[in-house]
Amino acid sequence: MKPLDLSENAPWKKRYTVPQAVWATVAAGNPARGLVCHNCTGKLQLYSWETASGALTQLTDRPKGQQVGVIDATGEFIYYLQDQAGNEQGHFVRVPFAGGEPQDITPSLALYSSWQISTSAAGRHLAFIASGREGFKLMVLEQAADGALGEPRCIWTSKALSTGPWLNHDGSVALVMTTERSGRNAYALLALDTRSGAILNEWEEAAASVSCGGLAPAAVGPLAAV
Repeated sequence: MKPLDLSENAPWKKRYTVPQAVWATVAAGNPARGLVCHNCTGKLQLYSWETASGALTQLTDRPKGQQVGVIDATGEFIYYLQDQAGNEQGHFVRVPFAGGEPQDITPSLALYSSWQISTSAAGRHLAFIASGREGFKLMVLEQAADGALGEPRCIWTSKALSTGPWLNHDGSVALVMTTERSGRNAYALLALDTRSGAILNEWEEAAASVSCGGLAPAAVGPLAAV
C-alpha cells in the first residue's frame, strides 16, 4: 500500500481549502445588505455582502477564523462573539457594515459564553443570553437612533439550560427556551417583557419539548413559530 502523503502541500488537502461560502444571510429589513462566511483567505471569516453587486468586504481576520455572526435587521452592524483563541468565552462585539475596528458592546461584564444574539427589526433593541458560573442571564441593550448603545440590563436569570432569545419587531418582547420548568432536557418557551423582565406568557408540554423558530413579522402580530 502506498504511504499516505502527509506533507504540507499534499494534493488531497486541497479539497478542504477550496474557496467557498459556507453560509450567507440577508438583513431582514435591508435586502441590499447581507453577511457571508467565506474561506477565501484560507480560514472562515465574516464578510459584509452588497447583494446587488456581489461585492464582499472582509470584516474579521481572526487566527482561528470566525464562523458565527449576525447582521442586524437594518444592515448597519454585524455582531459576533469575540472569544479567546476559540475558547467560546468572551464578549459580543459589533463592526459597521463598511468595516472597521470591533466595538465591545458589553465592556462592563465578565467573560461569558453565548449561542446567539438577537436584534429587533425596528433596530432599537439587542438581546442575548450570557452563560457563566452564575447560570444563564438574559441581557438586553437599547440602541438609540444614532446607533449608540445603552448599558446591558439583566432582566431574567436561570440556573437551568436556556437558549435564545428571539425579539419581536419593536423589541418589547423576548422569547427564550429553558429547561427550568421540566428539570430535564425538554424545553418550555417563555415570553418576557424586555423592560421589566416580567413573564408575559409561557408554553410547556408535559410530554414534549417546545422549540422556537423565531417571531412572526409585526404585520401579523407577536406570533412565534414553534
